[in-house]
Amino acid sequence: MDLVFFDTTSLYFEGRGGESIGKRGHNKDHRPDLYQMVVGMTLDVEGRPICCEMWPGNTADVKTLLPVVQRMRERFRLREITVVADRGMVSQATLETFEKSDPPVRYIVGVRMRRQKEVSLSVLGSRARWFESVPERANAKDPAPLKVKEVWVKERRYIVCLNEEERRKDAHEKGGDRCAFKGAATLSSMKNKSKPKSATTASVCYELTPSTIPKRWLTSTKRCGRSRTLFVRANRSLRLVPSTTSAM
Repeated sequence: MDLVFFDTTSLYFEGRGGESIGKRGHNKDHRPDLYQMVVGMTLDVEGRPICCEMWPGNTADVKTLLPVVQRMRERFRLREITVVADRGMVSQATLETFEKSDPPVRYIVGVRMRRQKEVSLSVLGSRARWFESVPERANAKDPAPLKVKEVWVKERRYIVCLNEEERRKDAHEKGGDRCAFKGAATLSSMKNKSKPKSATTASVCYELTPSTIPKRWLTSTKRCGRSRTLFVRANRSLRLVPSTTSAM
C-alpha cells in the first residue's frame, strides 16, 4: 500500500429510491430535481478497488476525505500517511485534524493564492531563488516550462510553481489585447450601400481587438475581475459586416 487514489462522484435515483441516503445536493449530472447519493472509491496503482464509501447526496467533498484516511489507517495498520489533494477536497478543519492525529498525517495540498493573506503577502512576495525544473520549449511538443522555488513560513513549507508561457499569456491578455465590447451599435442596411435614412439600434455583444479599432475612438479600458471592458466614443457609428468567423 504505497500509493492509492481516491475520488468521489454522485449517483441519482429515478422514481422511488434513496429514502435513507438520498438527498438533493450538487448534482454532477445536472439533475438537481432528483435525490442523489455520493460515492467515494479508493483504487490502487493498478486500478483495482480497495474500498468504497457512501454518503448522503448533500455531503461536500471536504467531508469525505477524513473518514477514508482513517479507515485506510485502521484497516492496513499504516503508520505514515501523506495526503496529496486539491484544495477543494480539504478544509482548514481537515488539515488541523491531520496535524493533531497520532502520528500526524502529512499532506501536500493546493492553496487559494488570493484568499490567504499569508500566501499573497509572504509566499508570493518572497525573493527566494527560482529553480528551473523544465526549460523553455525548443518545439511545440516539448513539455511546458516550469520554475519552482521553496518558501518557508514558520513551520509551513510552500512550493511555488511558475509557468513562464502562462505568465506571458496572462500579461498579454491583461494588457488589453483581447477586449470585450458590449453595448449599442448602429446597424446599417446591407442591401443599400448608401447611408440609410433610418437606423436600428440593438444590443449586441461581440469580440473586438484594439487593432481593429482606430485609436482615436478609444477612450479608456477598465479592469473588472477577470474581464476587461473597452469603452469606445459614442459619437461614432459601428457598421456590422456579415462574417463567416464567430467574432468580429
